[in-house]
Amino acid sequence: MNETESKTTLPESGQSGRTMLAHLRHELRTPLNAVIGYSEMLLEDAEADEFSSVLRRMLTAGRELLAVVNELLDPKLLAQKMTGQTVTQFVSGAQRQLRTSLTTVSGYCELLLEEGAETGRNEFAADLERIHQAAARFLTLIDNEVDWAQVEEEAEQFARVNAAAKVVEPETTTMPDSLELLRTATGSLLVVDDNEVNRDLLSRRLMREGHQVAVAINGRQALEMIEQGAFDLVLLDVMMPELNGHEVLEHLQRAGRLRDLPVIMLSASGEMDSIVQCISLGAEDYLSKPYDPILLRARINASLEKKRLRDRVREQLRAIEQELNVAARLQQSILPRKFPVNEHLEIFAEMTPARAIGGDFYDFFPIDDTRFGFAIADVSGKGAPAALFMALSRAFLKATASEGSEGMSAGECLTRVNRLIQAENRTGMFVTAFYGILNLQTGAIEFANAGHNHPYLLRAGHPPAMLDHRNSLVLGMRKAVEYPTHQLQLQPGDRLFLYTDGVTEAMTEEGEEFSEERLAQALARAAGSSLQETIRLVSDAVRDFADGAQQSDDLTTLLVQYNG
Repeated sequence: MNETESKTTLPESGQSGRTMLAHLRHELRTPLNAVIGYSEMLLEDAEADEFSSVLRRMLTAGRELLAVVNELLDPKLLAQKMTGQTVTQFVSGAQRQLRTSLTTVSGYCELLLEEGAETGRNEFAADLERIHQAAARFLTLIDNEVDWAQVEEEAEQFARVNAAAKVVEPETTTMPDSLELLRTATGSLLVVDDNEVNRDLLSRRLMREGHQVAVAINGRQALEMIEQGAFDLVLLDVMMPELNGHEVLEHLQRAGRLRDLPVIMLSASGEMDSIVQCISLGAEDYLSKPYDPILLRARINASLEKKRLRDRVREQLRAIEQELNVAARLQQSILPRKFPVNEHLEIFAEMTPARAIGGDFYDFFPIDDTRFGFAIADVSGKGAPAALFMALSRAFLKATASEGSEGMSAGECLTRVNRLIQAENRTGMFVTAFYGILNLQTGAIEFANAGHNHPYLLRAGHPPAMLDHRNSLVLGMRKAVEYPTHQLQLQPGDRLFLYTDGVTEAMTEEGEEFSEERLAQALARAAGSSLQETIRLVSDAVRDFADGAQQSDDLTTLLVQYNG
């Protein structure tokens, strides 16, 4: 292999130049990650003696290597550091510093290996060998795979473009030495990295913190493991063969997994564009290699805590959903489900809440031997408050109507119900209601309307006709309201169709309403159908019109037929 073939050439400038520098940062930081990481773990395990003192000096030399690499391969930092020097002078000096620090690491590592062999302290030998191999790999990279002339050229181009800009030194934060300042929350973690040393180093560090750790050697294996196992957090390398970190994130995003599974991205390149892309794809956080142990712990703790909070919220939502389902079944159970069919009368009704529970209700009941009451109502608001107000209003209406055996009219009934509701109303809610009393012997209906939709009279051979009468104020708003009673004469076979505004105000995605006109057309098409079929056809017409659009109001219908 000739010299040109053994080097990683730097593109001319601009974005391609930054991409090459990012690649070099990744390649050079990978062995430094091993040097620093294994040194830190060895130092944690070592006793306070000469052995630990040498380890500390070796760790310091490794960190110096990292600092120089960061300066050399970041044109902005390089421009800040080379005050009074040419780029060539600075890069040459930095190369000498790299070799000096690298010699220190290798020398101390060999010294500790020799001392370990002489004293029988071989428990650290495997990790010391990893550090020695990483140092050798770093030397190979800077000697054979970095074209320093092109690094100089890229830095010079950056310096020329930014010569007029005032450079401000970034603030540095000194991290405390003690790892005990942060308490680790443990979880089940998946480490994904194609580099064996990186996997070993990170997984061992995490297991020391009490985590359960699994490893994947590439993105494809990671996706398979995520599909099969339950993990609390994924630590995902960006640069990998087969599927890189960005592609794994895209797969998880499409599958909807990122809502439940936080991902922290790992990279030695430090490229801001890559960080932004990862976050935009749904990554929880981002860590640069080599990892500061305290920062690593803090980021993992934060991600695990946010996941636990999200899991707790989901559990609470599931519990609420279960309670709402019970409430919905309870609400449906208090509505009449046994519909009368006899020689005088047939009734059928249906209520579909917009949410789990709703504020609409219907009811029917015999008042005495000749009179039969029926009602439909719509409480303002939605959800649980409307459902509770609905139960209260229905109880007042049925209890008051039951006193109708004394000859109470429909209007007088609503007048009394209004006073009862208004006296208990502390929320400003109200109820629209239609209440009718059918004389089973004559077919005469008396009714009162408290701000409710006008019913349709369905008579064979005639189009659906909306009842023409004057509405009164809704229930629960004012105490002193007198509700008039209206009269209607039914013929045998006549039907009265009652509904709430959830029918006529059902909307498409574009905001167009179903309307009374479309309701009348649907009723006309249902002529001759049974009561149950008529209500089904109307409901289908509403759903077909809405075409899947989410509805904001309950949909309730009631159909009464007088048989004579």
